[in-house]
Formats: sequence, structure tokens, C-alpha cells
Amino acid sequence: MDYEKKIKRKMIALAIILSLIIPILTFNVLAVSAKFKLQTDKLEVKRGETFRIVVTTENIEEIKGGFNGYSGSLNYDTARFSRNKTETSVDGWNFVYNPKANTFLGNDPTGMDFKEKNIDVFTITFEVLPNAQLGESKIELKNLAISDASFRNINLSDSSLTITVVDDENDKDKSASSNNNLSNLQIEGYNLEPTFKSDTTVYFLELDNDVEEIKVKAQTEDGKSKILSGDGIHKLKEGKNIIVVSVKAEDGSIQNYTINVLKKANQKDEDENKKPDNNKPKDDKNGSPNDKNDHEEDGTKTDSNNSSNDKDKNNISQKETNQGMNSVNNSSSNNFVLDIQGIGNLDKNFEKDIYKYHSVVDRDTEKLEPIVTLEDSNATYELIGPDKLKLGKNEVILRVTAPNGESRDYIFEVIRTDEVDNSLLSDLQVGGYAINPGFREDVNYYTLAVGSDVSSLGVSATPKYGGAQVNITGNNKLNYGANYIKISVSGEEKMNTYVVEVIRQHEDAKLNIVPWIISGLLAILLIVTIVVLIFMNKLKNLEIKNAYLQNNSNDYYVYRNENHNGKIVKKKFRLIEEDEI
Repeated sequence: MDYEKKIKRKMIALAIILSLIIPILTFNVLAVSAKFKLQTDKLEVKRGETFRIVVTTENIEEIKGGFNGYSGSLNYDTARFSRNKTETSVDGWNFVYNPKANTFLGNDPTGMDFKEKNIDVFTITFEVLPNAQLGESKIELKNLAISDASFRNINLSDSSLTITVVDDENDKDKSASSNNNLSNLQIEGYNLEPTFKSDTTVYFLELDNDVEEIKVKAQTEDGKSKILSGDGIHKLKEGKNIIVVSVKAEDGSIQNYTINVLKKANQKDEDENKKPDNNKPKDDKNGSPNDKNDHEEDGTKTDSNNSSNDKDKNNISQKETNQGMNSVNNSSSNNFVLDIQGIGNLDKNFEKDIYKYHSVVDRDTEKLEPIVTLEDSNATYELIGPDKLKLGKNEVILRVTAPNGESRDYIFEVIRTDEVDNSLLSDLQVGGYAINPGFREDVNYYTLAVGSDVSSLGVSATPKYGGAQVNITGNNKLNYGANYIKISVSGEEKMNTYVVEVIRQHEDAKLNIVPWIISGLLAILLIVTIVVLIFMNKLKNLEIKNAYLQNNSNDYYVYRNENHNGKIVKKKFRLIEEDEI
């Protein structure tokens, strides 16, 4: 009897242990609490301030073997904040930020550096725009994923941080004036239309063709404000000239006064234009054929979405290149350029807060058609400069206008040489995929995304001129994440490098069925244990019943042999009462 009780107790204990183990195993399969976390020492910021966000990991020890790569997207309100820079915090790791889509990717290029403890991953530095709307705004990381030691892609939950833009009432300098008005604005010797008023910011002036230049005089209403640009002497070209007078208040806020000056065409040209021309294109809403001829006489034009249709197209293309950003409002003053390509070989890397550059193009480049990426998708831009680049020095201005009307100029001094650049490509094909943007000989940086099953890419690069040598690297072995294919073209005197950033997607995490199989077997074992316990209990009752039926005496006892310390002992057991059977 004691022996049976011991077995019973062991079976019950085993059943309890199994019932505890199964949920734990199942939980480990389903639950991953590792995440990226945003931290900052400034939850409240003022206009004009900069603040830094550190992205760290949490509960990363749950990822078996650690991680060696990550990716995701950044969302923030471009009407409130401007992203200055984003950089890795992990020594030796690559980090790539795509400003067009606001996506990022970081990884260990060796493939061996797996992080098993919580670390700082990367940092983001923001600047609060001067006219940022007061109140709370979320900065979010979305579509987060990491690559574990088995090179599986593990999705993480989104992460966010709320930053509050507050008024600068608590600043030591509470008396900073916000007055950015002019008290006087005039063109020396001419009258503006309408008559100047400090709260009127757009004016018009029409001049004869013989007026070569004008002098703008402006005076601030507040002695603590200053004129940033626009006053002084301006040379005029035929047609429309736009002069912007920018006033900056003591508190940093800026207001623009715009003067639209129309210089009439030469009378002789007007008479020529009045003659009937059967070859002239029919009605053009903006008179573009005549305008073009007028501009070509002095070699300048404004390539700025002159027609409303072109402007709409430009806005659409800009919105497409800024996917992932939050929507902005019309009060945004964000007029920064994130990136520009196709404007020649710059003397330095383009930075959004550097406004003057020198550029060199070859003899074959007669016109600039740059690819511009704006930080605010609701901003617009125009390219002001020669219709046809002359040999030698040319000044090209990229003017960006924010949704609230504030403009910013990036100035490029473009030198068109008398030489041919024989370090250019005429065609570039990468594995049959479409690169972004489409290939142009004057664009050096491209992006491309491929599936996880693509481990190498064939590259075909055709030099524009004979005699150039082409060297291709980085295409034979693609790692998960970011890869860089470099195509170097060596001419007689120059070398040019084209770069294709290839993002190879991580493999989807495969379901590990081993824990499920173990859990299933343990569950079956638990069920079998319970069935055995029930069966043993019924077997005992059956044994007692049979013994009772075979016993003719009325004492309801039965004798059984039992093993006690190696000896067989005959013991007497009382049977259950007759009415219990």
C-alpha cells in the first residue's frame, strides 16, 4: 500500500511539473520584449534650440546570440523640426540614412560582431524651427527589425518620444522683440505698386528696357532687427525679376518682402514678335515661346516650374521622394535642401546649411537639370540661371520656398570647361533592376532594393568615350542589409566613381517548431500520466471487489503478500463495506 502511494505521489508531482513547463516553453516562443527606446535630456524645447535623441536597446539579452544589424524608419513633424544629422553610436558598424524616404539601416560589416547586451545604437540631432507650432509632437521609430545570430529578421514594436515645443517666456532675455517689419521700402527714382505699408509684403514695378539696374532702399521698424538680404543695387534682365528683402527680428523670426520687377522687352523685338509666324506654336498659357526668346538674348532664364502644370508635377515628385514623413502645415518655415545631384562636381560635400558651392562641368554640359530632395515635402524650389551654360563661369541659384513663403538661396558657381570629361558612363545596368533615380551620366549616387534570395548582381557599365577603363567592385557578394557597388571610370586625366547602394532584405524569421514539438510531447505525457493514475485507482477498486466476492467470511478482510526490506510478509487488509461495492 505504501509503495502504491509513493508511485501515486510521484505521478502527481510529474503532472504538476509538466503543467508548469508547457506554458513557459510556449511563452518563450511567442514573446519577445526586446525593443529600441528613444531617450533625450530635453523633453521641452524652445524655438531655435537643438536637441539630441539617443536610440538605445532594451531587453536585448532575450535575443539568443545577440544581433548585428537593424533597420527602420523615422517619422517627425517637418513643420516643427529640422533633422541636422544622424550618426551611429556603435564603433565599427556601418550606418546609412536615406533622407528621401526617412529610412535607416545599420549593420556590422564583418558579420561577426553580435551585441548581446543593451547598447546605444545611434543618435539623431534636431533643430526646432523658428516658427514651430507650440505644443506636443511625436518623434517615432517604425518598421523596426533586427538581425539575430541566425541571420533571421526579428520585427520589433514601434517606439516613440513626445517632445513639447514651449514658448520662450522663461528665457533670461524676455524682452527679445519679434518685430520683423520694415518701416520703409522704396526703389530709388521709382514708385512701387501698391504704396508701401509695413503689413503689405508683395509689390510690383514695371520698367523700360533701357533700365539696367535699380537700387533698393529698406529700413527696419525695430532698431534691434536687421536686413538679411535684398537691399542695395540689383542688375535687371529682360522679363520678370524677383527681389526678396528679408528682415530678421531680434527673436530670430524672419519676414520677406517681395518686389516683382518687370523689365519690358526691346521695342524692336516686340515689333518682330507682332509679325505673323505660321511656324509659331499655337496658344501657350504663359507665352513660353516668346519668353524663351527674350531670355535667350541675355542668356538667362528661370527654370522654376514656370507653368502651373510644371509646378504641380514638381510638387508631386517632391512628395514622392519624401515618403515616411508626417504631413506638414502651411505655416512651416522649413526651406532646406537635403540633397542635390546633377549639378556638376562640387568642391565639397553638399550640406543643407552651407549655401555657396563651386562646381565644374565639361564642355558637353550645356544645361543643368539637377535632382533636388527637399526636407519639407510641401516646399517648392526654382532654378535661376542661364538657359545655356557659357564656357567659363556661370552663376546658378537654387531658391527654396517654404510653405509659409520664406525663401532660402543656395548659390552655385558653375565652371563649364572647354574639355571633355572622358570619365563618364553612357549607360549603367545593375542585374536588370531599376535603379533610383534613373541613370544619368551626371548623377553619381543610386539606390536599389533586392530580395533576401539575391546574393550577387551582374553590373554592366558602358563608358561614354572610348579608351576609358571601368572597374566594378562590391557586386559579387551581397550581405544582408546595406551594400555598396562602386563603378570607377578612369579617363586620361580624371577618374569618376558611381555608387549604387543595394539594400538586400533580411530573410523572414522562420518558425522554430522544435519548442512546439517538445511542448506537444510533454502535453501528451501529462495526459498519459493522468490516465494511468485513473486506471490504477480503478484497478485497485477492482482488486478489492474481487477479493471480497471470493471471501465467504463476514469479517471483510483479505490477505496479500508484500515486500518489506527484501522479505515477503503476509499482511491482512480490511475490505470496504458490502454496501460500498
